[in-house]
Amino acid sequence: MPYRLCSALASALLLAIATPLGAAPSWDVETLLGLDTAEQFRVSPDGARAVWVKRGLSPDGDSFSWHLQLSDLTVDENGHPAEPRTLTFHESDSESPRWSPDGASIAFLSDRNPDAGTQIWLLPMAGGEARAVTAHPGGVHDFAWLPEGRILYLAGEGKTRREIDLEEAGDEAEVVGDEEHVPPRRLFLLNLDDESVRRMGDDPAPVTGFSASPDGRHTVAVHELSIHDDYDSRTPPAVRLWNLDTGEAADAIPAEMRAYDFVWDLASEGFYFRRPVASDPADLFVSIDNLGYYELASGAWRPVPLEWERGLGWWGPFATEKGVLVELADGVRNRLLHLERKGEGWKRRALPPAPRGIEVPLALGPDGKTLLLARSHASSPQRYVVGELKKGAIKDEREFLRLNPQLADLPMPKTEPFWWVGAEGDTIEGMLHYPLDFDAQTDERHPLIVMIHGGPTDVDLDYFLESWGGSPGLFASRGAFVLRPNYHGSAGYGLAWAESIKGRYYELEVPDILAGVDALLELGHVDAARLGLQGWSNGAILGVAVCIASGERFRVLDAGAGDVNWSSDFGNCAFGAGFEYAYFGGAPWELPEIYVEKSPLFRIDELRVPTLISFGAEDTAVPTEQGWEFYRAMQQAGQAPVRFVLYPGEGHSLMSPISRRRQMNEQLAWFDRWLFDTPAKGDGALLAGSPLDRALRLSDAARMNGHFGELVDDSLLVPELIPLDGLLVGRFEVTRAQWAAHLGNPDFAAPDEGDLPVTDLGIEQARAYCAWLGELLGLNCRLPSEEEWEQLAALAAAAAVEGENTLARWAGYAPGREDALRLAERIELLEAERSLLLPVGSLAPAGESGFYDLGGNAAEWVEDGEGGANLRGLCAVTAEDPYGVTPEAPAAYGGLRVVAEPSTAGGGE
Repeated sequence: MPYRLCSALASALLLAIATPLGAAPSWDVETLLGLDTAEQFRVSPDGARAVWVKRGLSPDGDSFSWHLQLSDLTVDENGHPAEPRTLTFHESDSESPRWSPDGASIAFLSDRNPDAGTQIWLLPMAGGEARAVTAHPGGVHDFAWLPEGRILYLAGEGKTRREIDLEEAGDEAEVVGDEEHVPPRRLFLLNLDDESVRRMGDDPAPVTGFSASPDGRHTVAVHELSIHDDYDSRTPPAVRLWNLDTGEAADAIPAEMRAYDFVWDLASEGFYFRRPVASDPADLFVSIDNLGYYELASGAWRPVPLEWERGLGWWGPFATEKGVLVELADGVRNRLLHLERKGEGWKRRALPPAPRGIEVPLALGPDGKTLLLARSHASSPQRYVVGELKKGAIKDEREFLRLNPQLADLPMPKTEPFWWVGAEGDTIEGMLHYPLDFDAQTDERHPLIVMIHGGPTDVDLDYFLESWGGSPGLFASRGAFVLRPNYHGSAGYGLAWAESIKGRYYELEVPDILAGVDALLELGHVDAARLGLQGWSNGAILGVAVCIASGERFRVLDAGAGDVNWSSDFGNCAFGAGFEYAYFGGAPWELPEIYVEKSPLFRIDELRVPTLISFGAEDTAVPTEQGWEFYRAMQQAGQAPVRFVLYPGEGHSLMSPISRRRQMNEQLAWFDRWLFDTPAKGDGALLAGSPLDRALRLSDAARMNGHFGELVDDSLLVPELIPLDGLLVGRFEVTRAQWAAHLGNPDFAAPDEGDLPVTDLGIEQARAYCAWLGELLGLNCRLPSEEEWEQLAALAAAAAVEGENTLARWAGYAPGREDALRLAERIELLEAERSLLLPVGSLAPAGESGFYDLGGNAAEWVEDGEGGANLRGLCAVTAEDPYGVTPEAPAAYGGLRVVAEPSTAGGGE
């Protein structure tokens, strides 16, 4: 293609490819892995600050770290929040922060001393190092501040003689059940004044959780009464009220209620709690949550009337000044409700709902008024705000934290709730994500990926959540629609909806999902020949069933941690009995036909869709054995391609960045291959940065008559220009062969020197070359500005380019200032020939940008914006000075790189 046509096309496309390289984030795996999360918020007693935990990716990208952050809840004169202050820097994680009642200290959990395990550490707010205040054998599980310098904590006892003997004998046998030696976990009371510790009773039933009253006189605790798992509902845990003054305990809430999430009111008169409800009170495996209140004076509990059939949402409850704040489930959205106690009754105040999306209550201060919220919808990342909860409204609202500011530059796909008619004529609700480049005015049809949530009693919300298990944004950026259906059995729609699939598992969910696909096809923007499915856990279970039910309608399936054989799941799954009793109605020996009918394993020869299977190697929620059964069956049936990936050390959720990175890349590669028809970028054999890799990348660079560059008018060699942030920039420094064409010598006679950068140029010579080139190409060609040069230099720095042609390369080490001066004397012997220069493109480019020699070879002329110019960057005879400014390049090593932009100026044809 003639160069002039290339330039015209490039100019027309500049707006479409104007994302600053190396600067703005993009929809890719590393961007998602690098997002920070904020959790475990706690408001200070004076309501002026909040401590919280930030989870972030470690610098090496191989682990996550949790560190305490402190945020002021005030704003500056411009309404901007203050930057949070990091409180903990230790390599060990820090979690579960708690303010002391006087606000002078923050206590938290950390395992800074590996030999001691997780202990409570105390950090003074006035300054100083954190110190451990417990040294409990086996570590601490949870704790709460009490008044008068006391801390109540949950921990195990020290090892018994029997445990020590078994350990010394190397006996690592694990007794799963029927074990009389259950390791106890009890409550302990620490007095910080004298560092004394007192055990709260000798109850043999292990404590699994507790909540202490604000006045420090009582705590409600959950005691596990069964040494077996409790998913079969046979032995529910006891809920006991402890008097911390006397050390006495008594049952408070009937065990069969399975109450949990206890929150004391601010007056210490009683506590709120969640109480699961179901149509069968004896089987709460499938249920929704309502609210209860236990009154200390009467020793009785009573229900708190929500007057809401869909029950509580995921977050809360939170004790307020005169009552309780709860979140109500409402499909893809939620509602906030304040209930104020009025004697035996309750006054309801519904908070004004957000125009769209979810409001997540993060914390409510000890004053019962200072409320922290995260607001979000599927196309809008979280905004963290604080306000005063007053009479059913949030007053004086302001933003107190900005997390992941890079997301402001990330293009967000359009999203919206979507409704269709499902299995029984019911309205099904879900979230629809549009392709990033969607244009409703065209006839273009896009792929569709159905992303199915787990559970079944999970729910997809109108909330910004991009996960390793499924990222709608990644697929939308590849040009696909993404549908996230809340099928029958999902949470958020009330008890009847959740229980609708009991005894009818698969029978409603599969038609719901297929009906959603049909509804989208009717709108005319989805390509019926490019449909895919993705799901984890119950999402994978349903994905397999959908593919079997629909033949070869779908082109690809990503099934992570999904069951295929319910008989073996009954025994291998940690809660298999409870799940199968709830959804199938009995045990395998009671209902063998049902178990065979429901298990996809026995129809795996009908699965004709290329399938990616992924499992944690230590998964007990959906046992890893299910992955082996699934893979072996598909491999033996031979009806579709299958790939099975196991993640060592991982359970049902992949926790390490290494596993998450691999999983997302596996997903994308599988969909690229089978849905997007995109060839794989690599086969794992090519080492990045190797000579072969560099040679292959250089193969894309334009060459004419043996030299880098492109021809104009069939004879003039000019630089190849590639896009960068709305401009066209030279891939390489201008070469000697290109300079010769400018001087009227198009037939460069020294082939070995033609690709060396032209150097020893003055600024007027460099400007004259740009003017000549601009006239020739019909573009505004010039030298880069200081700002543009800094962006180019940032590309090289971000890519961590190694081996640039600088003095460090020739010296064999990074010379300091004195060494560089001594070496300069020797280099003078070579300067006349400039023999330390290398042909352009000899070394690695700046990452994926395609630009070469940004950090070395020849220094480059840059306009300073005031009529002057400077030689910028290192060259073959200069080295970086870590303690000073970059040394000035000798004039003999001064060259140029061209920048071009569209121009109305003329030029040849």
